[in-house]
Amino acid sequence: MTCQKISSTSRYSIDRRSLLKYTAATGAALSAGVYAPAIAQTRAIKLGYVSPQTGPLAAFAEADNFNIARFKEATKAGIKLGNATLPVEVVVKDSQSNPNRAAEVAKDLIVQDKIDLMLVASTPETTNPVSTQCEIE
Repeated sequence: MTCQKISSTSRYSIDRRSLLKYTAATGAALSAGVYAPAIAQTRAIKLGYVSPQTGPLAAFAEADNFNIARFKEATKAGIKLGNATLPVEVVVKDSQSNPNRAAEVAKDLIVQDKIDLMLVASTPETTNPVSTQCEIE
């Protein structure tokens, strides 16, 4: 490497040709596998589900536990996407038959649980605030 002292303050400069040569050598070493990239773990597909499981609208969600259990049974081996099989996780939240609570749990699912897909069921008192929250977030 060609370095020249350029002043009395102990600073050195490198010429352009040396810089290009050593940069190319470093790039070749990296691409040859000297530093192998980390292999990403397969992340579960997270589904968020909001329904009125308690309160005056709970009758609309009576079959939810049955249906979610069957869905989990059907996807316990994961879902095949391309060459990968990804696990599936369902996060269930209760809107408590309250539109404000439905919006709150929807936001929690999106922001804190970082779900990939939101599912919502039953009445407009649940579906509308959840849909609005999805649009906001």
